[in-house]
Amino acid sequence: MTLNALEKLKVAQHILFQHLSRQIKDSHFSDEHFTVKLIFEYGKRLYIRYNDYGEYSYQFFLSSQPSDFIRFDNFDDSWAVTTRPHHWHTQDGNVIESPMIGIPEEDIPILADKILSLLIK
Repeated sequence: MTLNALEKLKVAQHILFQHLSRQIKDSHFSDEHFTVKLIFEYGKRLYIRYNDYGEYSYQFFLSSQPSDFIRFDNFDDSWAVTTRPHHWHTQDGNVIESPMIGIPEEDIPILADKILSLLIK
């Protein structure tokens, strides 16, 4: 059975709270915009978005600077990576292969580990 966007968001939010409940300061779930926003210390925040066309985006802002983020997504197919259309926008501005595939049960534990490593820095 394939989950729709809202079901994926609920699964993703549940897994994130399992892994990062102590680090999460606030959360916002929008069934209108198909997003989950989690807020961490020092202005760090995570936005997760799914749609019903199989697209997803996991974007983690490390500061208030617009370019200070990492993002895993498959919204565009223009990057020359072996995991195309899945790709990872790294903190230094590069685009590389991504371990994500848009399935929350598989992606979100990996994402939680990555976020935890960035929060401890």
